[in-house]
Amino acid sequence: MKSSFFLLVILFASCATRDQVSRSNANKQKDAENSPVKNGGVNESEAGSNNKSNWAMPVGGILNDKATFLPKPEYSHSTKVKGQVRVAVLVNESGKVYSAGAIYGPSVMRLRAERAARQAEVSPMIFDGKAVKFSGFLIYEFEE
Repeated sequence: MKSSFFLLVILFASCATRDQVSRSNANKQKDAENSPVKNGGVNESEAGSNNKSNWAMPVGGILNDKATFLPKPEYSHSTKVKGQVRVAVLVNESGKVYSAGAIYGPSVMRLRAERAARQAEVSPMIFDGKAVKFSGFLIYEFEE
């Protein structure tokens, strides 16, 4: 008796969720049809212009070799944790990291790697003769 009740509850929840998703998708399609932003994400009025504000941020790849200042994260050998932590960073026009978030590695070391990455500085990226903001990765190795 209990199992059939739970089966009915799950079936009902599944149908309700499916209906909500269908309505949500229909609303998104209607919004997209009425939106002036089309043409691959570029506003139609600006599609012919050379407006670089619509461009995505350049990616610098792994930035360890381009670092002009790369502080080491705090590490206590008593933790006995080893491994690699990969930190995604956003870099401003002067080369200073202004945002960092660990995306891979031992969880106990991620916060330490993020703190160190936020203090890092890398060579600025030049695009079209101007320094630009860009993203990339800093990799930290933790060993015993």
